[in-house]
Amino acid sequence: MVFVWSYLADGDPLYTLVQVATNDLIILIAFAPIVGFLMGLNEVPVPYDTLLLSVVLFVVIPLTAGYLSRRHILRTKGPEWFERQFLPKLNTVSIIGLLLTLILLFSFQGEIILENPLPHSPHSHSADDTDIPHLRNSLRVELALEATPP
Repeated sequence: MVFVWSYLADGDPLYTLVQVATNDLIILIAFAPIVGFLMGLNEVPVPYDTLLLSVVLFVVIPLTAGYLSRRHILRTKGPEWFERQFLPKLNTVSIIGLLLTLILLFSFQGEIILENPLPHSPHSHSADDTDIPHLRNSLRVELALEATPP
């Protein structure tokens, strides 16, 4: 997805490659310990085999498949065919895949997004409080109440 976004934004493909490669190497090593630690802080038990499985499914398998398919295509069809035929087709498929991924993500999460449109905090105001002077005065009152000793 990062490559597709970079392509759509007319980014530098070599810089993107270095960023993605570095990120993947860090994820291979640090994802499971970091997520395990952070989930433990929130007292959410996540087994390490689940974390390791997610690294294998979402990082190791795609990287290996990409490496092996590229190597196979270069060996059987040659670099010129890879550059002129395969990459333009893959580019189109990648953009369609990105759009389908976004559609699926938002369609599965649509109900949750609609039920919780804004984050709630004790000091958040309702969507109707668009009057700036009113918000400013409310904030002054809240700050004055917090500063007043009990």
